[in-house]
This record gives sequence, structure tokens and C-alpha cells, in this order.
Amino acid sequence: MPTSRLQELLRSFDDRGVAAEFCQYVLGRLVAYDRAHNADLFRTLQVYFRCGGNAVEAAEQLFLHRNSLLYRLQRIETLLGIDLKDPHDRLTANLAVEFAELLQNLPDAEEALR
Repeated sequence: MPTSRLQELLRSFDDRGVAAEFCQYVLGRLVAYDRAHNADLFRTLQVYFRCGGNAVEAAEQLFLHRNSLLYRLQRIETLLGIDLKDPHDRLTANLAVEFAELLQNLPDAEEALR
């Protein structure tokens, strides 16, 4: 699998703990909610970003009705205190999701989200 630019950026950090702290800061409440409520909101956000913000496509991949996906996205926004329509909030959340995935897939990295 080719190395992505995000992987290159993450590997350039002297301390991957910085990236892990960023993930925790941005996504910590979402992950905690998922664990406490046996929810799948983190995965919902991952798929939504993978689909380029296309709610219909994301709903199909998650086997959800579009309205159920929209409800989940609203819940995510509330938990994280963000607006996914805001480009800065969206970039921050998307970057945190990408870093969390990369950290979990790098052999010598700490777990990004606890």
C-alpha cells in the first residue's frame, strides 16, 4: 500500500503523542460516548468523510436510512461542539479521524484514542 501524504506528515512528528493528543482533544468526547452507549458515531463520521460528505452514499454504506444518518451527524456535531458545514470545523474533525486511523495502523504508535 502506498504511503499517503498524511502518513508522511505523521511520521515526520518527533513525538507522535502530539497527534494522539490532537485526536483525543478533537474526538475524545465522541469516542467516550460510543463506549458508554455502545454507539457507532466514530465509524459514522469516518464513513461520512470517506464519502466526501455525501449523506446518501454514507447512509447506503452504513445500511442506514438517510434521516438516521442525518440524526447521527447532528449528534456528532453536538457532542464535538462543531458544525460540519463549517470548513474549519470539518477539516479539524477530518484530520483527527485520519490521524486516529493512521496512529492505530502504525506498528510503533500509541493508541490514538483511549
